[in-house]
Amino acid sequence: MDYKILLVCAGGISTGRLIKKLESYCQENGDNLKISAAGASAVEKIISDYDVVLVGPQMSYRVDELKALGKPVAAIDSFDYATANCKNIMALANELLK
Repeated sequence: MDYKILLVCAGGISTGRLIKKLESYCQENGDNLKISAAGASAVEKIISDYDVVLVGPQMSYRVDELKALGKPVAAIDSFDYATANCKNIMALANELLK
C-alpha cells in the first residue's frame, strides 16, 4: 500500500509512540506509507494532504465532524491505541480505503 495516514489526537503529542510502531510495522510488511500526527485544531488545514484519518480514542467524539471534511475517518479502538496494536490499526485504515 502507498498512502498517507493522519493520526489525530488532542494535542498531536500522544501519537508519537504509536507512529514509530506503525512505521516499523509497515516497513516490516512492505507497506510504503506516510504517517503523521496532528492536534484536532490543525486538521482542517492539512486534511487534504491525507488519504485516511484515524482518530485517537480521546477524540472519538469528533469523528462525525471530521468525516464532514470529505476523507475517510474512524476512531482507533482504545485498547488497540493503548497497546499500539499495529495489525488492528492498519486493518482499520485499510478498511476505510476500500
